[in-house]
Amino acid sequence: MNDNEIDVIGLNETRLDENISDRELRIEGYKIFRNDRYVQRGGVASYIKESLDVLRLDHQMNSLELLSLEIKPKKARSFFLVSWYRPPTANVDDGTFEHLTAVLTRLDRQDKEIILIGDTNCDLIDNRNFNTKKQKQLYSEFQLEQIPN
Repeated sequence: MNDNEIDVIGLNETRLDENISDRELRIEGYKIFRNDRYVQRGGVASYIKESLDVLRLDHQMNSLELLSLEIKPKKARSFFLVSWYRPPTANVDDGTFEHLTAVLTRLDRQDKEIILIGDTNCDLIDNRNFNTKKQKQLYSEFQLEQIPN
C-alpha cells in the first residue's frame, strides 16, 4: 500500500469480530475503521492514510452493513466515503435500499461529494430484477456513477 501511495482502501466481507483487535490488523501508516457483522460472513472496513483527517459518522442503522466516514484532505474539500455491503441473501423487501437512501439523503444535504463503494450483490445488467431497479434508482437520485473495478 505504501509503495503505491494509496490513501483509502475499502474492504467488504471482512469476517471480523470482537476476537480480532485493530492492533492485529494494523498496517503502518494507516488507520483502520470497522463495522463488523457477527455472523459467518459480512462486515466492512476501511484503511485511511494517517495523514488524512477522518471523522467516523454514526447513522445508527443496524440493518445496514455500512461504514460512513468524512475524509478531510489537507488541501482539498472534504468528502464522504460510504462503504456498503449487501449480502446476497438479503430479502428484497428488507428495507436495505430505503435505509441507505436515508443515510445518503443526510449526507447529500451537506453539499459534499459522496463516494459509495462496496459489494451490493446486484446484477446491474438484469433490468427485470427488483434489486437492480432499486439500485439504479438510488444511483440516479444521488447522481452516482458506477465505476466497476
